[in-house]
Amino acid sequence: DIELYLKDKYGLGYMHYIAVQGAIQFFTLFTAALTILICIPFMKDIPGKAKGPVFLLFFLGIIFQVIILIYSPRFRMREGKWFQRFINLNNGWTAIKGNKKLVAALLIVNFIQRFLKGVFLVLVYKCVGIPLDFVSALFISSVGMFSLIITLLPGNLGIDDAVNIFSARLAGIFLNGAIAATLLGRLINFVVSLTLGPIFSYTLFIQKKSSTTDSH
Repeated sequence: DIELYLKDKYGLGYMHYIAVQGAIQFFTLFTAALTILICIPFMKDIPGKAKGPVFLLFFLGIIFQVIILIYSPRFRMREGKWFQRFINLNNGWTAIKGNKKLVAALLIVNFIQRFLKGVFLVLVYKCVGIPLDFVSALFISSVGMFSLIITLLPGNLGIDDAVNIFSARLAGIFLNGAIAATLLGRLINFVVSLTLGPIFSYTLFIQKKSSTTDSH
C-alpha cells in the first residue's frame, strides 16, 4: 500500500504523494512544450501550414502553465473530508512550486531526460534504417510526453504509441517507418522495465522489511 509505505518510511500522506506526482508531470509537460517550441523553427519537414498551428498550440499551453505557476494560491483548512483532501493536495503543490531549488532541479532533470530520449530515438530509427536528425528526435519525444494526459492503460499502451507515430509523421517520417521504430522502442522499454522493475521492487520490499524490524 503506497500510503502506508510513505507514512512509515517518509512520514508523508497520500495526498502529498499525489501532489508530488502531479508536480513531476506538470514540469515534464512544461519542459516538453518548451522543447517543442524551440525545435519547430529548425524543422524543415513539418509542412508550412502546420507549423503555425502547432507552435500556437504549445505556446498557449506554456502560457497556461505559467499562469498556474504564478497564481495558484494556498487555502486554509476547512471541515469536511473531501475539502481537506483537496486543500492538502493544492497546498502540497503550492509548497513544491514555491521551492525554487526543487523546481530548478525538476527542470534540469527533465531537460536531461529530453536529451537522452532524443538520443534514444535517433538510435532506434537508425536500427530500422531511417536517418533521423536530433532536432526531429527531440520534437517526436516531446510531443509523445503529452500522451500522459490520456493515460488509460498500464504503460500508456496504445495512446503513447499513437501519439509517437503521429508526431513522427508530422516530422516527415513515413508511416511504416514510424510504426516500426515505435514498436522497437516499446519493445526495448518493455525489456528494460521487465528487468529493472522487479529489482527495484525487491529492494524497496527489503528496505521496508528492514525498517519495520528495526522499529520493533
